[in-house]
Amino acid sequence: MKKSRFYIVLLGLTAILTSCTTYREFSIEVFRPQEVNLPDNAKSGVLIYQNFKFPNDTLQHYYRSDGQLKKDRKNQHVNIDSLAAESCLQAAAEVFRSRKVLDETTVLPANLVERHRFDKIPRFQPDFVKKVADGTKADLLISLATFSFMFSEYPYTDQGASCEVITAGIWDIYDTKTGKLAEHKQMVDTIFWNTYNESTGKNDLNLPPRLTAIEMAASLFGENYARRFTSNWETVSRMFILPPVNDFKLAAGYAENSEWDKAREIWERYTGDKLGKLAITARYNLALACEMQDDIDGALSWLSQALKLGIASRSADEMQNILRYQKILQQRKKEIEKLSNIPGDE
Repeated sequence: MKKSRFYIVLLGLTAILTSCTTYREFSIEVFRPQEVNLPDNAKSGVLIYQNFKFPNDTLQHYYRSDGQLKKDRKNQHVNIDSLAAESCLQAAAEVFRSRKVLDETTVLPANLVERHRFDKIPRFQPDFVKKVADGTKADLLISLATFSFMFSEYPYTDQGASCEVITAGIWDIYDTKTGKLAEHKQMVDTIFWNTYNESTGKNDLNLPPRLTAIEMAASLFGENYARRFTSNWETVSRMFILPPVNDFKLAAGYAENSEWDKAREIWERYTGDKLGKLAITARYNLALACEMQDDIDGALSWLSQALKLGIASRSADEMQNILRYQKILQQRKKEIEKLSNIPGDE
């Protein structure tokens, strides 16, 4: 009976206090194995925007605000697509150079190829590939075949404001000696900002305006593509959720000091279905603790449990966080599996 009353009181507090929930971000380093090799003897590359759009890709001047589609009238005369593609190609070229993937890179103007739309992306013909190569003396033609983006903003709440840009694109690499396709890659990325300032504990950070956010996201998209060609350590962000419950504050202190076993012991007390949003939060945080202890399968298991409860509770905000983290961990699992399958010295 006492236990039942505890749950009722705690659920009541949850409903009152969830608006005061905050999000704590911190940085970690993860190892990214090399995904793909360039053709042998490739020393130089030329990057080009193919400027292809699918027929339904018509939202260059639109964005989402609190789930509603709106037109960006302020920037409607700006060719945002060309600016984004240019940022993407330049960022990719810089990574190719700085990581010594290629000795030389040339970026052609983003509006060089005229906009075209079909149901399927046409490949560059060998004659065109060789023609471009003749003018640049490049060994590879690296094509951003198509590129799309969507900026979304979320209004102020007690948790602060946030925004994100989802980017999607397709890359092709052609061997200029043969004119044939050497590599084909589809990618989707998301970059997220919020107003919470970890240094001050307040929502006093400024969000980037739409145009700036899109250019930043496009640059990151290009960097992430080019990084696939080398193995490297990367600094990435992770987040845990802190509702205004004393036990969670105590667990946060342990987490910030990398005392994950102690943090897990607390979060595990709040994983029961009857605790609703607190249970979703606890399960999400436990997934983070598992990742920090190199247990990716355990992390994905906790996220699946959090998602199941989130769907049952219709908790849209929590589900968005869970799905974003789930995607990150699934990719990490693939990278770790690929790394473990590399033969060692015998």
